[in-house]
Amino acid sequence: MSGLIDDIFAGLEDDDAREREFVQTFAALLPDTELYLLKADGAGLSPAAGADDLEDRFTRADIQAVKETAGPVFFTDCQGRAMVGLAVEELKAVLLAWPPMDDCQSCRALTATMMPNCTAHVLLLMEQKMVRTENEQLQREIKVLNYQHHELIEHNHRQYLLIKEKDRNYARNLESEIAARTEDLERANEELREASRLKSEFLANMSHELRTPMNAIIGFSDLLMDTELNAEQMEYVNTVKQSGDGLLGLINDILDFAKIEAGKLDIVSEPFSLSEIVKNVAAMFMKPANDKKIKLNCLIDERLPATFLGDGNRLKQILINLVGNAMKFTSRGGVSMTVEKVKGQDDWAMLRFMVVDTGIGIPLEQQNAIFEKFTQADGTITRRFGGTGLGLAITCQLVSLMGGRVYLSSVAGQGSTFCFTIKLRLPSAADKTMEAGQQSAATAEDQPLSLRVLLVEDNLVNQRLATIMLQKAGCEVVTAGDGRLALEQLKKGRFDLILMDMQMPNMDGLEATARIRAIESSAEERHDYAGLGGRPVKIVGLSAHARQEDADRARAAGMDDFLTKPIVRSKLLAVLAEAADK
Repeated sequence: MSGLIDDIFAGLEDDDAREREFVQTFAALLPDTELYLLKADGAGLSPAAGADDLEDRFTRADIQAVKETAGPVFFTDCQGRAMVGLAVEELKAVLLAWPPMDDCQSCRALTATMMPNCTAHVLLLMEQKMVRTENEQLQREIKVLNYQHHELIEHNHRQYLLIKEKDRNYARNLESEIAARTEDLERANEELREASRLKSEFLANMSHELRTPMNAIIGFSDLLMDTELNAEQMEYVNTVKQSGDGLLGLINDILDFAKIEAGKLDIVSEPFSLSEIVKNVAAMFMKPANDKKIKLNCLIDERLPATFLGDGNRLKQILINLVGNAMKFTSRGGVSMTVEKVKGQDDWAMLRFMVVDTGIGIPLEQQNAIFEKFTQADGTITRRFGGTGLGLAITCQLVSLMGGRVYLSSVAGQGSTFCFTIKLRLPSAADKTMEAGQQSAATAEDQPLSLRVLLVEDNLVNQRLATIMLQKAGCEVVTAGDGRLALEQLKKGRFDLILMDMQMPNMDGLEATARIRAIESSAEERHDYAGLGGRPVKIVGLSAHARQEDADRARAAGMDDFLTKPIVRSKLLAVLAEAADK
């Protein structure tokens, strides 16, 4: 509102007020001098009457000369009368003056001192007046603002008191509600932690109980396949072996998924041969493909280097899941596995893996569901083909942990294509040296190993299996049924390696290992143990528990390495070869 009023009064103001004030003030300083102010728009102002008559007394050239000169200009007007002109830049105007005495001396005085000094003085007076006017206006505005500010403070204080009272009431209610909610959450969290602990304990126990007989089934199947068998017997053994491997795969799937859900599955980075992984996966499914009379093809981009850095075991698991899934649902045509380079630089490469089948395909509305846990396309598929429905869920999680994503393209009745892209690092010179050492160790596995091994195992079947495997590798084996008996054997002689089961009666493997390490560090106790003199004996843990926590507990107790059951022959031979090198 005040702005509108200011605009109205501004419209009523005299446009020439400033120029008029200048002329009048100047005339008061030089009362006998005739003055005329010529504005930029051509209009003229004079403190005396009859100013309009003065326009005939100068020319446009006279005015232009004044404007172009920095100081006063003396010249003669059209009537022959002496006059002085001065450009007033502050007003964008020209001031013309005729002295009372029409002589050169008066003009020179007017030109030299009076005109410049009076002009400066008049402008200063005007400026001072304007400053006083503005100051008065500001003082009025400050009074208004002070009043408004006081009113605002009073209003805000009243609002503050009201809000503060509301806050006190709200805080009292909130504290009570938070306390109740916190208690509920703590109780729920405790229940969740207990449920998670029971779940982990159940899975660990189930894993142990299942892996213990699986160790014997798979191990003795492998040993039996190395003997002379006729065709029928070999077929039976193969069936037992494949069933055992299938059951072990289901157990591993359940444990892996539990690890993923708990955030305890880690992706390692170590050198591996991509071509060997692809060829091994293809070899695993070659016989099932021949039995189903379908083709199994694999193609690797020739531009790919021989070695990459990453988790080769998890990559192999992904490919096994995808190829196994394709084989399961394909009864005609074939399955193909391809690996190609998408892009890369000197230290990394982006790879695309594709598994294509000509199987039953997946309807569009069911394609998202198959990646969920415990889910297949429908119930009839589950009954017809079997499976836990965890394979693809685990595959998606593993690919995600490796920085990629699984894509599906499928048409019902025509087949499916599963594709994923991951970025893998290329090994440095140090990595290649490490890989060469690992390959040398792997080559040494086939050589006879003259090692004296103490096998500590309470399960007689598994004890028998491990003994045969060790003897076939050229080792001398001494057995003990628990940790106490193992310590008795160490009193009699020295061993190159101790294979120590972790779960045993009387004294388990962890306690026995800790005891052995304590004896080794005590010069007094070592006298009673012939097998614990000199350098520390290598101890490798054996357990049907396959969790990372179990491996960590084994190493914390003093074990050098850890093998899970069922014992993989190649891993056992690698441990023996490492022990033989020391």
